[in-house]
Amino acid sequence: MKKSGVFSIIILLLFGLINSSSAQNQLTGFVNYNDNDTLPIPQVTLGLYDFQEILVVSTMSGSNGQYLFDDIPEGEYVLRSSTLLEPDLVDMKDAYIVLMYLLDWYELDDIQYEAADIDNSGTVTWHDYFYIVINYLLNGEPFPAGVWQFEEVYVDFSSSRAAPDTTDQWGITEGDVEGIWEPSGRDLDLLDYSHYPVQIVSNEFQFDVNTNYNDQIAGFTINLAYPTDQLKITAVSGPDDKLNYIVDEEKGIVKVIWLDENKTGRMNGDKLITLTAETQSADFKNAAIELLQESMLIDANGHEIKDIEIQLPMLEKNEDMEISVSTYPNPVVDQLHIDINFGKAESASISIYNTNGKLVTQTEFVSSENSTQIISIDTQEFISGNYFYVVELSGNAKYRTSGQFVKSH
Repeated sequence: MKKSGVFSIIILLLFGLINSSSAQNQLTGFVNYNDNDTLPIPQVTLGLYDFQEILVVSTMSGSNGQYLFDDIPEGEYVLRSSTLLEPDLVDMKDAYIVLMYLLDWYELDDIQYEAADIDNSGTVTWHDYFYIVINYLLNGEPFPAGVWQFEEVYVDFSSSRAAPDTTDQWGITEGDVEGIWEPSGRDLDLLDYSHYPVQIVSNEFQFDVNTNYNDQIAGFTINLAYPTDQLKITAVSGPDDKLNYIVDEEKGIVKVIWLDENKTGRMNGDKLITLTAETQSADFKNAAIELLQESMLIDANGHEIKDIEIQLPMLEKNEDMEISVSTYPNPVVDQLHIDINFGKAESASISIYNTNGKLVTQTEFVSSENSTQIISIDTQEFISGNYFYVVELSGNAKYRTSGQFVKSH
């Protein structure tokens, strides 16, 4: 019996030594969004893969982003992660950061670069920038740009350790260069807006979207709603030919985005865009243009402007105004003549824009009641091409009309 007892003790000791020599390891840490420990990512599946690409062990991060691997065999591994969470939402601020990088105004860090490389080409290009812009127009803003990207981490457990190894890991979603994550989506504030009256007397007319912000801006997103049974939006113009827009005639939504892609295209924020519209009903009386939640302005430094008011038109049909506007000659060579019957107006202005929406010249003057005037505008310095004129009358009754002409040699 003694021999049997000693033999058992020896077996237990040997088993203990073997077990000690192959002691299992632990790995713990946190998964954070954009390497920000205030933004932990839950429900992330983490796996340790050996160099033969075989999954050895896996776990999932908790509500605070923490994960724990226990009983890890000795060896060398690559830590990889994935999640079924919805990708974060991308907006115009992300597009602007990519734009600034492409214009050499801004340096992306490693995580931002990973997020900006939406097409996974290994390089951030104009294709990535336009992906955000075009998808905004098609899908609305904000929208999920791409899939999740997680940092891959090399882990070495080639020898036993007395304490758990701690390794944090970052995650990011493609397109979210700004790196602000909210699991339920971004809480977008609706900008303040008001209406100003615009009286129309013809079936085709133009109106502006203005703001009370008079400083320089580097970009804007304007999303508008309009009544499709009353109006049809036929064109949108803005600061230059980099303006992009789409009109959803079924839903009655206009989506517009402009960013300063030329580095020199800064504009004042008081006037954003001009829309050309037509009435859809012979019984048209009035219609209001409304602002949607996703609208945004970016200042010259790339920051979102919060405390501003967007000014939208309240369109009203005025059948009592006896106004007529005609222009000649067309095409014009040296001088454009605009014949205006002012009706009840007290003052007037004539603005001429090129096809990019850039103001070329503006004339303001005062009229007398029931008067007719011929206004002549020198066009000798105009470049050959198409132009738009906008006549605005004000006083007791406001009126706005527009047309176009061609400048010839």
